Amino acid sequence: MHVHGSYRCLQKAVWLLFVMLGCQLGWAATGANAGELSPPRTVAVVPLMNLSNDSRLASIADAIGDLLTVELSRAVGLELVERTEIERVIREQSLTDFTKSDPPLKLGKLIGAQFVFSGSVMEVDGQLQIVGHLVEVATTRVAKSFKVQTRPALLDRGVAQLSHEVVRGLDFKLPELTDAQIDQSPEANLHFMRGLGLHFAKSPDEAIICFLKALAIDPRHARARFWCGIAYSEAGEAAHARIELTRFVKQFPDHPLAARAHEWLADANSK
Repeated sequence: MHVHGSYRCLQKAVWLLFVMLGCQLGWAATGANAGELSPPRTVAVVPLMNLSNDSRLASIADAIGDLLTVELSRAVGLELVERTEIERVIREQSLTDFTKSDPPLKLGKLIGAQFVFSGSVMEVDGQLQIVGHLVEVATTRVAKSFKVQTRPALLDRGVAQLSHEVVRGLDFKLPELTDAQIDQSPEANLHFMRGLGLHFAKSPDEAIICFLKALAIDPRHARARFWCGIAYSEAGEAAHARIELTRFVKQFPDHPLAARAHEWLADANSK
């Protein structure tokens, strides 16, 4: 029994050694210079700014940060700061206007991130334009800037393209993302993002399907619940909209969108 136990320990040690070696080889292969190890890099993705007056774009800007974080997490060697920690620091320090350089740099120093990604989204000639900047906190320099323009209905692919450009700017690589993987992604935020794009493109029926997919994966996805109700309303299905928005305010009474949901329900009840 003692020999068998020692053998199992040896197996485990060898397995761990191979995992560590594989990670190191992965970092070396994707580093700026072949043969050199690239240490893990800590990145914070700040919620994007909405540069328009359209409330739907505000939700899209917010969701882009979520999905970008999910995409970047697939890159070996990158460490992503959790969104809850980013929001806590932003709230406590009253940081605003991430289109300028000072707030991202201050945020990066406070949370210990080496790089901060910040950006904005706006509508240009019927398309969504996403502009982003990758700031190196230690040197205060903009390591790379990005611009992606995409049709609203293809917003998820636009964010996938953006994430590939960001990791290339960090001298890392992402596994290739095929259309089949996009369609079958287990991430609720991916379906939510696609739903927002379709909603913005005035395709409420298709948007509803995406929001329901997101909710099937994550029943507590607050924004998917809210926008599902709004999409039902725009599709002329008031009864379903009432169900979703009533469920939303019960589940998430303190959510920033709760006031808008109450407004819609009050207006519907007065008719």
